[in-house]
Amino acid sequence: MVQQGAGYDRSMARRSDELTLEMKRVLPAPAAVVFASFADANELATWWGPKGFSTPSLEFDPRVGESYRIEMQPPEGDHFHLTGEFREVDVPARLAYTFVWEEPDPDDVETEVGLSFRDLGESTEVAFTQGPFKTEERRALHRDGWTDAFDKLERLVSAPPAARTEYHRAVEQELPTPTGPEPLCSLPIVGKTTVEDAVFYAAVGAVVMFGWVPLPTAGLIGSVHALHQRARNVTRTGAVGEVRGGLIEAVDEVL
Repeated sequence: MVQQGAGYDRSMARRSDELTLEMKRVLPAPAAVVFASFADANELATWWGPKGFSTPSLEFDPRVGESYRIEMQPPEGDHFHLTGEFREVDVPARLAYTFVWEEPDPDDVETEVGLSFRDLGESTEVAFTQGPFKTEERRALHRDGWTDAFDKLERLVSAPPAARTEYHRAVEQELPTPTGPEPLCSLPIVGKTTVEDAVFYAAVGAVVMFGWVPLPTAGLIGSVHALHQRARNVTRTGAVGEVRGGLIEAVDEVL
C-alpha cells in the first residue's frame, strides 16, 4: 500500500543537484528483508549510524505524517538526537522522510531522505538520496556516515540466520561483562580471556596434535567459540558500538 503526504512532491528532495547525496548499494537479501531493516525499529537499531556508534533508543514507526526520533551515541562524548517526519511509505519499494538534527550545527538544514528498493530476486538494489545540503562539508560528512551504515547492514544481512540471531540477542540485551584474569594469549575475541577459554583452546590443540580431529574442523570450532565470546562480552556502555563492530567482524571470520 502506497502512502504519501498531502501535497508531497518527490522532486522537492532534489532542489539542489550539486548538494544532493546519491548512493546505490546492492544488498544480498530479498527486498522484503532489506526494507524491514530500514522500517522496523528493532532491525534499524542493530546497524544504524557510522562505525562505532550505537542507538540507545529510538521511536520509529513508518506512517505518513508521523514523526520519528533516534538517539545516537558516538564512541566518545555525549549522545544526540535526530528527528523528522515520514513523507512516503510504500512497502517494500519506497521510504521517504525528513531528517533534521536536534540542536543542529549552524550549517545543518532539514534534508529529505529517499530510499527506493528494487527487487533483484536474492538481492536488492537500494537507491538512496538525501538533500539538499547547505554546504559540501555537511554532504561529505553524511556520505561517510551512510557509507559506514550501509557497510554494517551489508555484513549483517550477509550473515547466516543463526549468526544474525546471536548478533541481535547480544545487542538487544544488557549482558554482564565476565570478570577474569588478563588475557593468557592473543585471541581474536572481545573482552578478557578467562581460564575457561585457555582450557578450551588447549584441548582443541591437543586433539589436533593426536590426530583425533582434522585441522579445518578445529579451526571452525575455534571461530564459533570466538563468536560466542564476542556476544557474551557485549555491554550496554558508551563503547557498545565498538563491540558491535567486533561482532560483525566475528561473523565475517566464521564466514
